[in-house]
Amino acid sequence: MKIWVGRSSGHSNYYTIVGAFDSNEKAERAGDVLREALRNESMWNGISIDWDRTSDPSIEVEANDVRFTVYTAGYLEEVYSIIKNQNPKEMREFEDAQELEIVFKFNSPEVELDEIRILLLLKHPDLKPMIDESEASVERTGDGKTLCTFEYYGDWIYNSDESKLLGYPEEELGCTVSVLSE
Repeated sequence: MKIWVGRSSGHSNYYTIVGAFDSNEKAERAGDVLREALRNESMWNGISIDWDRTSDPSIEVEANDVRFTVYTAGYLEEVYSIIKNQNPKEMREFEDAQELEIVFKFNSPEVELDEIRILLLLKHPDLKPMIDESEASVERTGDGKTLCTFEYYGDWIYNSDESKLLGYPEEELGCTVSVLSE
């Protein structure tokens, strides 16, 4: 017998707000301010949220980023405001965020990153969001091949059950995908 514990709402998702700061120290401070604000019960009087502010959210500080994640129908205005008041250089919001490592292998010892991007976009234009939102690196192998790795953190784009990236099977794209976090 399976028992599902969770919201019955069909329109809630995991949302992640990321604030990017100039330094790790500023990110740590913003994370501390956010944690303190969530503990401050009086601050939340009259604010409508559909999640428990003391147990539901996850707050992570990684390098210069603060990541706040919670399952909600979108009640995030106050959290967004708290992070914004800490003066991040950039803020982004993701729905059902994934962190992926996507590796393409090319039979060329000298192909460059810009050429790889062009080749991928010509063959699969739907990969543009993944390519644009990823940190990419190129590695030469000893057997005359080139590996291009895209480090992606963003909205859900990979279905691990079907091994499909943006609807394309990994084999068709010529890549391997590793899910680092969901």
